[in-house]
Amino acid sequence: MTIMSRAWASLKYHRHFLHRYLLLLAIFLPPILFMNTLRSGIQQSSENLQLIFKQDTMPQVDQKWLQSLLSDMRNLVPFYDFSLLICCGLFGVLVFILGCHYCGKRRSELSTYKRLGVSKFRLAAQFLLEFLIPATLALLVLFMLLVIFQATIETLVQNVQSQLLEKYTTASSMTTASVDKAGADYPIAVQLPSNGLLLIQSLPLDNNRWFVVTLQAILATAGIMLGIFITALPLAMFIVTKRRSFK
Repeated sequence: MTIMSRAWASLKYHRHFLHRYLLLLAIFLPPILFMNTLRSGIQQSSENLQLIFKQDTMPQVDQKWLQSLLSDMRNLVPFYDFSLLICCGLFGVLVFILGCHYCGKRRSELSTYKRLGVSKFRLAAQFLLEFLIPATLALLVLFMLLVIFQATIETLVQNVQSQLLEKYTTASSMTTASVDKAGADYPIAVQLPSNGLLLIQSLPLDNNRWFVVTLQAILATAGIMLGIFITALPLAMFIVTKRRSFK
């Protein structure tokens, strides 16, 4: 029987663990994915603004003003990074605790595998797969939901981005030119929204860029999950097995 087959059979047998683990994924996976979506979205919005205002069909923008606005937008990235760090830290700790508990419950089973000559590497790989398989399936489901409900999720992400930009940056006070106040003191050409925040809102991402945002968010979340599992689970297995050596 292959490692994948054993891992799948073990998941079906240890349903109590699986239910707890799925609950853990349901609590932490959507917020981590959403934070990655916001993070990727602000980066794509910055690139979109730079691209649009290099085109001759759009009004010309003073580059210093534009760079100031882009810098303001990038100020949200540390906020997203800090939120991700807290969320991922909590998830990692709970995965470690669950891994210790799960490995402890299976001490006799692991001892049997050892007597049958199964290497510790194969045991660790199976243990890792038992966490990876549900997480991968959950990510696939979330990816499908992101694609199916793209319009709704776009609106939600844009609303959250706008609120955060208004609260934590000066984009909403970066005045652009208006019809009755055009002149040298206003670095942006006439007929644009009255401030930086409205300018960002008036130039939403197209479908291709939103697909890039979705893909980047999924891949970043998958990378985070893999990093947490590779760090927490071997440590949990090592601690449990060293606490009482297999006989």
